[in-house]
Amino acid sequence: MKSASSLITLLLLFQLNIAFAQLNKGEKAPEIIFENSFPINYKLPKGKPIILDFWATWCAPCVAALNESNVFVDRYKEKIEFLCITDSTSKNVEKFIYKQKLKHQFLINKNQTTLRNFKIKGLPTVFFIDAYGIIQWSGNGMAVNSKLIDEFLETGKITGSTDSNSLSFSSIKKGTGDFTFDLSEMKSGDENLAPGVMMGVKGDSISYAIQNIPLRGIIELLYKNQTKQIIYNLKNPELINKHFTLSAFAKKIDTKTIDYTLLKMISAKQNFNVSIKETEAEAWVFKKINESKFNSYKTKLDLSYGNSEDFNFHVGKNDNGKLILSGINLKLIDFQSTVSENYDTLIVFENIDKVGYDFDNICLSDFDVFKKQMLEIYGLHLVKEKVSLPFLLIEN
Repeated sequence: MKSASSLITLLLLFQLNIAFAQLNKGEKAPEIIFENSFPINYKLPKGKPIILDFWATWCAPCVAALNESNVFVDRYKEKIEFLCITDSTSKNVEKFIYKQKLKHQFLINKNQTTLRNFKIKGLPTVFFIDAYGIIQWSGNGMAVNSKLIDEFLETGKITGSTDSNSLSFSSIKKGTGDFTFDLSEMKSGDENLAPGVMMGVKGDSISYAIQNIPLRGIIELLYKNQTKQIIYNLKNPELINKHFTLSAFAKKIDTKTIDYTLLKMISAKQNFNVSIKETEAEAWVFKKINESKFNSYKTKLDLSYGNSEDFNFHVGKNDNGKLILSGINLKLIDFQSTVSENYDTLIVFENIDKVGYDFDNICLSDFDVFKKQMLEIYGLHLVKEKVSLPFLLIEN
């Protein structure tokens, strides 16, 4: 790695799956080198355990992790030194610290010597270093919690395996923006809070307010309701049935990748891993045998006075007691997810475009009737075959 390489370049290389060596638990920690500090004239302590956090002002999850660990500083500062280090890609660090009211010790290493010596693969990455300078744990900054710190203080070690699953979030960076994230499990007495989901997108900003929803529901929501393409392999399967509240706001961020970013952050907090893997599966596949007929159902909604994301979607029973689906400007990914869920089978399109379509009185009670409607009305032939699809893996 050339010394002139920037932190952003390093992160982009990580995203391209170029392998970097990872410092292991039990190794001697490299020297922590820095040029500037806040407060100024800071000196590293000797013989005191350290929690070292690699971060950046533009890294939204880094900021969320720092805000969460902020409460630990007052509680543990006499026993542990909380250090945060960044490089020249972070702008206006001192102003940022005061605005966020962060209590850690902040270091700046402009030439990235420390970052390279610690072989950082992504942000936020945290190291637990004991009083003898030995690495006892490293992992995602969002995974730091009081239980982890207490074990470190009581035993000088962390019995769990080192979690090197640091995340690279440079792909969502569009500039230094606001970011908030909070995930909390519903407590006893909160049962009366009505479940609710509110989401809003405006330009490059997005907000979530999800209340009293099972974790499974939150995961499915963030994975665009592709419930048939989620595989759970958890040691504690009851986790996904626990109810949580999630609030998040992100500004100046690529809204197309924020959902997966939130999934990563949730997994770090709840100690499981998420990944996407191409998997072969048997599915009913829509074949467009009459392209012009299907294209004639592209939405007729007049979007000139509204937003292109406006749509109308309804599932309910008709006068004959049959379950039917109707939608205006309905995206194909939402259509296939709904019918897959109702027919308890995997139903997919060969190609998913971003166009909205109008569907009317689609049968969700009789699969043979559904297939006939798709063929005769929309020019879509359903064929059962094996296909390779992206599945979301939830595991630990």
